[in-house]
Amino acid sequence: MPLSKNRVRFDNMNISETLAYIAGFFDGEGSICFRTNRTSRPSPMISAIQKHSEVLEKISEFFSRTYGVSFCAYQDNDGFSRIESTKRDTTFLICSLLHPYLVVKKEQAAYIIEFINLRRNEGFLGKTNIDREMEIATTVKMLNGGRFL
Repeated sequence: MPLSKNRVRFDNMNISETLAYIAGFFDGEGSICFRTNRTSRPSPMISAIQKHSEVLEKISEFFSRTYGVSFCAYQDNDGFSRIESTKRDTTFLICSLLHPYLVVKKEQAAYIIEFINLRRNEGFLGKTNIDREMEIATTVKMLNGGRFL
């Protein structure tokens, strides 16, 4: 049976229902984590990967249309599609919007929100909260089974 187009539709859901759906998707298929950057300081990230890109496209379209923020989209060599946000303000907004609806990754989202608030309060290159930042990143790493990206 061929896959039909437009299987994923958010236009028949209100914003709360759509956010709940997306949170459920990220609970099962997404990642809310940190990656290390060239300065070795952790950098917050939210991402998801799928063999079929339709749901990722719909999620990206929803956030772009409703909130004016976007994910970066990639196609891996293995045929998988991926969306991710590493921009601080976008990641903060997405985690804040999904947090009330998350179940499995609720703690990770809360820590990402705290982490970004620390960065906002000190400025990007500030060193004031580096110990707390590292503590948050390590905690999220453990919540995610010991993985950094």
